[in-house]
Amino acid sequence: MDACIRGVHVGQLDYPVKHSATTAVSVEGRVPESMADDLESAFNHIVSVDARQVVEWADTDSHDMAGVGTATDHLNAAPLKLPHVLPVMAMIEYMKRLAPGAEPAGLCAVANLHQVVLEVERDATVAQSLFSLYRDLGLPLNLAQLGIQDENEDLDHYAADLADRACACPYDTTRPAWRLALQKVKNWGEQYAGIYSAETYAEELITLPDIAECEDAIRRMPAQVVCILGHSFTQSRHWSTHASFTDIAAAIVEKWNSGITFPHIGENNLDASEADGECLDRLFAYRPQCTLIVVAVRNGRQMDALLGTIPRLREQGSRVCVFDSIVHGFGSEQSVWHPRVARKAGQAGAEVIEVKEMLAAHPRRAEFEALDIVHMTPVYHKVMAVEWTRFLCGLRSDEGIRTA
Repeated sequence: MDACIRGVHVGQLDYPVKHSATTAVSVEGRVPESMADDLESAFNHIVSVDARQVVEWADTDSHDMAGVGTATDHLNAAPLKLPHVLPVMAMIEYMKRLAPGAEPAGLCAVANLHQVVLEVERDATVAQSLFSLYRDLGLPLNLAQLGIQDENEDLDHYAADLADRACACPYDTTRPAWRLALQKVKNWGEQYAGIYSAETYAEELITLPDIAECEDAIRRMPAQVVCILGHSFTQSRHWSTHASFTDIAAAIVEKWNSGITFPHIGENNLDASEADGECLDRLFAYRPQCTLIVVAVRNGRQMDALLGTIPRLREQGSRVCVFDSIVHGFGSEQSVWHPRVARKAGQAGAEVIEVKEMLAAHPRRAEFEALDIVHMTPVYHKVMAVEWTRFLCGLRSDEGIRTA
């Protein structure tokens, strides 16, 4: 755990240089660039090897086949000084008071996860590797797993305290940044621990009348491939929800009909121009009977790409579906998916699933946006999962198909 903390910190020492930040980490013992490169390589080795090899070395202290022990020793021997005001150190001390009986390794693991998540830029890479590694080592992954309360009001309070205790860094350590990091680690920790997932949400939703009545229709659906071409709203490994609406719906459908599969093609912030390339080539390889497109369309070039993609998919034999809204901006001209985009998509041959009015009037509408006011919470994803499921089996009140 010490080596991982030091490995993340070495990368953050170089952060001001890489990003031309004006605020430097308040820390003594900055290492020479050549040593920093070696230390980063050692850390990258630890988080890249098969977790089973790390577990074997940690459990047995035997011959270090994977080189984990060598990398760990190298990091721990480096002349790095981590002052008590560094965010990771401040959090360890803070958690000791909240969970006095917690094991030191657990405190270090949870603090280390917040350390890298605060930085943001390595959310999708190093952070995910650490979550996976610590899960396999049997370590806690968030505050709750240390026995610390983590309701919203608790996290608000912790964020204010930690912002006061930690030093300035080349990444944001203000109260909102801490609050977002605390939420990310809470949600990802629950995902990696298997507490919440697309499957657990599916089990919850099949008890609802709107989904329960879909069972017979889903069982009668012919075997087919339904591809999802989408950005972060369709990704379950995103921090804002434990599962995307597309994966929740897939879990519902596959429970009653294993002949229907849902390959996902996409990436964070995927726009229509980026989708019209390697992503589309991968999608064509699946030869889908149905394709849902959830991509960003911010300008004319991206609109042209979308309108070119739809007929190409239809020529391949795929139905093409889009939503008339995905909430973001609720029709603002700055929205990444304005209703006018849906209208033009409909004219190009896509089936437009109308959800805008329903979402705007939903009684839990105020709970949809996540802390970044861009992504959506599990409440939103469950609502959309119901609509997408009912569309797929033809039980929406509008019959699921509207073309402009």
